[in-house]
Amino acid sequence: MKEIISRKEAKVLGLTHYFTGKPCSRGHLSLRYVTTCQCVECLNKWQIENADKKKEYGQRWRDRNPDYIKTWKQENPNWYSEWIEENTCTSQN
Repeated sequence: MKEIISRKEAKVLGLTHYFTGKPCSRGHLSLRYVTTCQCVECLNKWQIENADKKKEYGQRWRDRNPDYIKTWKQENPNWYSEWIEENTCTSQN
């Protein structure tokens, strides 16, 4: 069972998610994002059902922000390799 915590408490603790113990408007009993109050399950479902829209939005954003992307890549040269290292499961026999 998930621990019930308010959005306000989660913000104070620096958490990214909180759990109210109450279902969202679509009936999901799921975590919610602190920043948007959005149900995690609703967002995941939307992203799956609207993958093309999400991809198009991302491409439009990248097209409009090339300077930001260039600067970010220069400031974070090892981001991808570090992310892969932290998020890839490796089995040890």
